[in-house]
Amino acid sequence: MSGFGASPWFKKATPFGYARISTDKQSADDKRQTDVKKKKTIMRQMKEVNDALKSQGLPQVKPENWFVEVASGRKRDRAEWMKLRAAALAHDGQAFVVVKDPSRWARNTNAAVIAWDELMLRGIPIYAVNDGIQTGTNKDVRPQEALFFLLTSGFGAFVSDVQGKKAGAGV
Repeated sequence: MSGFGASPWFKKATPFGYARISTDKQSADDKRQTDVKKKKTIMRQMKEVNDALKSQGLPQVKPENWFVEVASGRKRDRAEWMKLRAAALAHDGQAFVVVKDPSRWARNTNAAVIAWDELMLRGIPIYAVNDGIQTGTNKDVRPQEALFFLLTSGFGAFVSDVQGKKAGAGV
């Protein structure tokens, strides 16, 4: 069993980044901006991820390897989420997927695990830079980190459910 955090091989791997917001209503600026990559909340997530990678001595996500969208983390059919996974799987060489935190990956624990399983089997972990945890791979099994990743994603799902019920009651 490995320790927590980024695997040493991340330093020579290609990172694929994923950033998401649930709605354009995050801020007035986000609502006005039509280009998803230029929405301030998305840009802030991308910067936070790249700054964290840099501070850890890891390669930053190149612009062409960013997949960003406005979509609920509860949805299984998020277009950019699916494109990210396809790009990482098609990549020739070592790769990892990076997100700000597990709730950006998914707010649906079943979908989160199903989506990371195929990546894990191909040796591609998902790394949450703010939490310093990853899902591990078929050769670098990290059960404690995967559990924390899943729990954090599950807390995100719970919060989404509570928020949805409050919003429904307010209508």
